[in-house]
Amino acid sequence: MRPRFEPTDLELEKPGVLDIDLQVGYVAATPTSRVVLPDFELDLGITRRFELDLDGAYAFDPTGDSLPDNLWLSGKVGVFDFAWPNRLQLAGGVQLGPRFPTARGASSVGVDALVLLGLSLKRTQLVLNAGGYVDPLQATPGAATARPIGIQLGLSIDVDLTATGDLSFHGEISSVIAIKVDPNQVVLAGGVTWSPTKFLDLSVLVLAGLLPGADRAGALAGFSPKLRLWR
Repeated sequence: MRPRFEPTDLELEKPGVLDIDLQVGYVAATPTSRVVLPDFELDLGITRRFELDLDGAYAFDPTGDSLPDNLWLSGKVGVFDFAWPNRLQLAGGVQLGPRFPTARGASSVGVDALVLLGLSLKRTQLVLNAGGYVDPLQATPGAATARPIGIQLGLSIDVDLTATGDLSFHGEISSVIAIKVDPNQVVLAGGVTWSPTKFLDLSVLVLAGLLPGADRAGALAGFSPKLRLWR
């Protein structure tokens, strides 16, 4: 089963800054629950409007069998950014790139692409995600090899709970409309993020799935340090 779609944001790392986003936890799913160790995202700022991202996940089922996900190597580009009085901002971007066959039974190369539209007003940031994927070919026991294809839609919301922005609420609504192979998904997620310094985020996220055949519930703890590689 393809892991849940996680809506992304429009934050672009500064040139030379590497953001290491790690999540660990437990997800109850149908047909296979899993211990996530870890779900990771590496973001490297290249220019003011472009960063390289690497997304993947490694997990284990209750028997200890490994469940790696396909790797997504992508570029995120900031296309436009408008600001108005009263701290109202509108921004847009795209994120796309190949998906490499690191999942069990996968072969060939796929592609994933998202269009991002963000709205920021004072302490609230909303980002709409819309796009789709064509995954690597997937071989499953007792079935013919097939290439999963689907449409992805999601909305993420971040609300600063303090004036300094060191504590915030994070929420997600994500959905996958499967065209081939995968089940449809609708997942709600919410949690809090604490930033003790500008180079470290700590978070807790809980999720609930609304459709059978996908993630049903889960809890994840996040650890996200930032490192400056060059100036």
